[in-house]
Amino acid sequence: MSKRTADEAGHGVDISEVDMDALNRLIKEQDRCELIIDRLAEKKLGPIYEKRRPIIAKIPKFWAMAFGQHAELFAYLQNKEDQDALGYLRDVNVTRDPKESRAFTIEMHFNENPYFSDSVMRKEYRYIAPSGADSEQADAD
Repeated sequence: MSKRTADEAGHGVDISEVDMDALNRLIKEQDRCELIIDRLAEKKLGPIYEKRRPIIAKIPKFWAMAFGQHAELFAYLQNKEDQDALGYLRDVNVTRDPKESRAFTIEMHFNENPYFSDSVMRKEYRYIAPSGADSEQADAD
């Protein structure tokens, strides 16, 4: 999604207020379209991900390998102990809030290991509408 408004993008650029307003409306429209696409993708892909979970569970150290090969996550896995701990990760599940798809919970399920006692680690992410948003309530789309 777009993270900048036209006001931010136009910093130092000579642009009329009318054009700036038009760009801001288009950015908002684009953000809304992207959100609708994300929601549709989640609806369509969710059942496929659920079918995939038991297959992935049979692959030893799948998640350690997947995270280790991810360009952005790899930067956080430079510590040998972190890499070793991921070897005990057996399942990852993301559950989206049915009313606000930008809010979600990640659950990481671990086999017994020497790094921590909890078998499940959860991280919840909540969506907070930006100031000036029309509504903080999710709509039907």
